[in-house]
Formats: sequence, structure tokens, C-alpha cells
Amino acid sequence: MGHQGDWDLAGAFFAAKYAPVLTVAENLNPPSLAKKFTDLRRDIGMEIILLEKGKSVFSTLVDKARKAPRLVPLLADRDLSGGGIVVPFCGTEALFAPGPAALAKRLDTSLYVVNMQLLELPPERRKIAKTKYGIKLIVNGPIERPRVTDNDLVVEWTKSWVKTWEAGIKLAPTDWHMTQAVFLPDLDPVRLAKARKRYQQNVGEN
Repeated sequence: MGHQGDWDLAGAFFAAKYAPVLTVAENLNPPSLAKKFTDLRRDIGMEIILLEKGKSVFSTLVDKARKAPRLVPLLADRDLSGGGIVVPFCGTEALFAPGPAALAKRLDTSLYVVNMQLLELPPERRKIAKTKYGIKLIVNGPIERPRVTDNDLVVEWTKSWVKTWEAGIKLAPTDWHMTQAVFLPDLDPVRLAKARKRYQQNVGEN
């Protein structure tokens, strides 16, 4: 999934109705802000793994996901690790996080795509929900596992889910509230090269 709709509301809904939610969130500055976000999400039933820019939490994510059945939604329309995959997207190219496909591969499990739209609730629903807005979740999948070599699987699977997710973005582009550059032509090539190098060093150390 990506930065659409209200993913905290969606996480609270799934945690209450279906299964525990495990996900990754960026460790923001100042620390007090990160703590507020983390505490909020834990209070609504989400287990949070904090991610530092340029670092990897993949091993931790795999270990926790194996402990018990749970939903693992990952915001993957922005690369924080430096290990992002270049994917055709909206007529150009963008970097997407490899996490969803890599996790599905490691756990030998299904991969789904979720698009989220904000909806204005009818008056009778507002009284029950005590809010003017709700969300609509569009779930597609499982995304077919590409018939490629293991070395190419994460890349090709990422391209497949992004293609499905892109179609959902086009249905409601104003609900995609990404506020940072994601398209490859908009990224600083020097900073990108440094992030790539740092990621490779971290992978080598681990």
C-alpha cells in the first residue's frame, strides 16, 4: 500500500476485527514526535518497528511476522532504505520499497495490494461514526507470483503490484498524499548514489 486515505484508521479497523497488525514506520525527529505516533498506533492495536533512514529492519520484520498469523501492511511508495527498486510508474519511473515482495518471498506467502480512498459519509453514518469522513479499501490479489528466477523475483513482483496499485491511484489521485519526491527524475542523483552506497554497506555488514 501507499500513502493514501487514512492508514491508521485502516490499521485500527483490521486490528479490532480481523488480526493483529505488524508494520514499519519511519523514526521521525524530534524523538517526542516519533513517540507520539508510535504510542498512538500501539494504542489502536498495531505493533510498530521503527526504521531509521538508510537502515534495514527486514530481519526483525521477518522474525516478528513468523511468530503468529498477522496482517503486515507496508507503506512502500517511498524508498527509505536506499535499496529501492526502479519501477515504471505513471509514465515515468519511481523508486518503490522492496519490502512487500521480499517479505512475501521469504515467508512464502501471498502478496496483496490495497488502495485507499477518503469518503464523505452520509449524515446518518456521521452520527454513528462521530466523524465526517470514512475510508474505502480496495483490495486486489493475491498478486500472481512471477515465474522468474529467485534473483529476479523481488524486482518483478514489485513491478506487478505497483502496476495494480497505479490503477487504483488513477481512480482517486487526490487521495495520494505523498508530499516528497518519489519520481526518479525529481531525485537528487548525488544523494541517491550515497543512499545506495550506504544501503549496500549495511547489507554487507548484516
